Amino acid sequence: MSNFAHLDQLRRRYYTQAPVVFLVTDELGIVQEFDGNTQFFFLDDRTVTGQSFRAVLPATIATELGRMLVRINSEGRRVSVVLPQVPLAGERCAVRVTGWRMPGVYQTLLGFSLERLAAEKGPDTPKPTEAKPTAEPGQVYHFMRDVNEIGVATLDLKGRFTEVNAGFVRTLGYQESDLLGQHVSGILFPENEAEMLAYLFDIFRAQGRGNRECQLRHRDGQALYVQVYLEVFQPSDGALQMMFGMLDISLRKQAERQLHRWLDSERILRAVSTTLIQSAGEAPDEVMAYALQQIGKFAEADRVYLGLVTGRRLHLKHEWRASGIKSVMTDAAIGPEDFPWLARQLPRGNALRFDTLDELPAEAAEERRYFERQGTRALMLIPMLRDGKFIGVIGTEQVRKARPWEEEAFFLARLVCELLANALRRQHLKERRARQHEYLQEILDTSPNLILVRTATGDYNVANQVALDFFEGVLPVELDEYDRQVLDRKQTVTCTLTTTTSAGKARTLVCTKKPLRTAEGHWNVLTIGEEVTEQKKYEENLQAALQEKDVLLKEIHHRVKNNMSIISGLLSLQSSYVTDENTQRLFQESQNRIKSMALIHEKLYQSDTLSRIDFAAYLRELVNGIVGYYRLNKDIQVAVEAEPVFVDINLAVPCGLIVNELISNAFKHAFEGRQQGRIRVAFHREKQGYALKVSDNGIGMREVPPKESTQSLGTTLIYALTAQLNADMDIITDEGTTYVIRFTEKVKRVRRPSAV
Repeated sequence: MSNFAHLDQLRRRYYTQAPVVFLVTDELGIVQEFDGNTQFFFLDDRTVTGQSFRAVLPATIATELGRMLVRINSEGRRVSVVLPQVPLAGERCAVRVTGWRMPGVYQTLLGFSLERLAAEKGPDTPKPTEAKPTAEPGQVYHFMRDVNEIGVATLDLKGRFTEVNAGFVRTLGYQESDLLGQHVSGILFPENEAEMLAYLFDIFRAQGRGNRECQLRHRDGQALYVQVYLEVFQPSDGALQMMFGMLDISLRKQAERQLHRWLDSERILRAVSTTLIQSAGEAPDEVMAYALQQIGKFAEADRVYLGLVTGRRLHLKHEWRASGIKSVMTDAAIGPEDFPWLARQLPRGNALRFDTLDELPAEAAEERRYFERQGTRALMLIPMLRDGKFIGVIGTEQVRKARPWEEEAFFLARLVCELLANALRRQHLKERRARQHEYLQEILDTSPNLILVRTATGDYNVANQVALDFFEGVLPVELDEYDRQVLDRKQTVTCTLTTTTSAGKARTLVCTKKPLRTAEGHWNVLTIGEEVTEQKKYEENLQAALQEKDVLLKEIHHRVKNNMSIISGLLSLQSSYVTDENTQRLFQESQNRIKSMALIHEKLYQSDTLSRIDFAAYLRELVNGIVGYYRLNKDIQVAVEAEPVFVDINLAVPCGLIVNELISNAFKHAFEGRQQGRIRVAFHREKQGYALKVSDNGIGMREVPPKESTQSLGTTLIYALTAQLNADMDIITDEGTTYVIRFTEKVKRVRRPSAV
């Protein structure tokens, strides 16, 4: 049964056993329940429930009740007033109304009880202490005398019973003959006899009336809580007498006590819950100590302790003791072998309550000996579970004497234990998350890359040590444009960031930013970066060195080209002093060879790469130069078909010299006796490398000269340069002559002769 259900059950028992009537209203004054003596307002539950109390009660009473409800709802405490003009059995009597808020529900309980039992004679009625005794007891007396639930007796001036009704003798457990003629002190306790007799004497002397709660002695000697109603009257034919009305309120007192106990337990639960909330839901030592103290004081126990399980053994961690009670705290751990019976019961979630140790079963002999050694006489053990696993126990003990445990105390201990178990669970989860975070952080800190995780608000969820070092411990506050782009577009972005250190040093970071969605559906930005400051500096230095090298290479190629031009010019100048045509031809061929190499250096000087040239453009310019020299009185067409291929200087120089020799030979020998002809130069890529083809449609060769042939320098150069290229050369003599030279970029290095 839940806490609220139990309170509601208790409330129902309270007002159904009420002395007169109880009425329950909601915050708007609508009657929810009406129970008790229907003679009070001459109303019953069927006519009242669901109506506003203002509509069913007299206006003066309803107005006063309205004021009470306002006070109860605003102040949140019990309010009690006396209504002086309440109609009852044809008379107007004073009635005490007590109201309080029902725990756990938005309803107010109003209890009505008779305050004074005397007829009111109008607005000029004298004060009670000054009232004259009535000639006859009145209708209220007769009404109460005839109602068996209410005990009524009369006393003479000496305090002796002259009349008792059935309700009076039944309530006290006597026979009528036991009381008639006996002094009233016989039903009083010695400790309050003098006070009660003085009270009765004062009412007799004032010839007035009164009421109060007191304890009367039952025939079996037990104390009986009653509400007594006293009024002095004088019959027309006799001396003064006192009406002694009595209503048994023991059950009401018991219900009130139980209700207050439940309210106290609810207050303690709120206090413990508030303390746990203020401690961020965890269960630190001070919260544990406070909770155990509240259990101990509420249960009126002598000792309360908390044990927590570590491994398979129980360790006592916290304890509260009443003054003068010995501690049971010890460093020794308790194992299943020490408490075999409890080791089976507690992990199942069984809460145990023993009013004496004799109630322990026979199989709990080990446990009984243990508790007897530490002076325990009564015991409650509440297991603490986390996700179905036994993690601890709260023990509550009586040491001074054994007495029954209250249901309220047992219930409170179980609820507080559940609160602490939940707090320990949250604390355990928090500690586990912290360990996982530390483990993850350690992994992240071993990464050589910068790692950050930021929320959309700019907060950092993850930052490894590399990131902290890079930003010198002060991470950027604002989201940069790349972070916003990632969050807006949900796309991965690669970027370069530059920051300046406190010393003014620039640092560069190349990073990838990726959208990262959490389990709650929020978007974060994951940044993984690598510092490239040194790499960038190296690249800048390398680029500067390369630029410097390029300048030097350009200068070298330019000077080589100029030097070759000077050599070619010297040869041309020298040939002008030679009259022999063959000698002049040799000089010119040497010039052409030098020009073919000089042209390569010129192209390299003009190229952006300085190591590779556009070979197609080079061939066209080289062929044009050769054709210009061999311009004859013949119609010889030269065509160049070359792909735009860039080749290394180590390929370009031998290829250029080969083309120079082959075209020169074609002009000199291929078209003897012919006025027209065609020379074709082709250069293109193949799968394994390059193919250079030079062909003519001239007279062809009678025979292909062997490699060892030294008939001419040109033939020797062609074979030597082909060998330098690691090339294969095919010579085809059908319909003219065709040279096909195939080679790769792997050029055979020519060892230079050492200086002598």
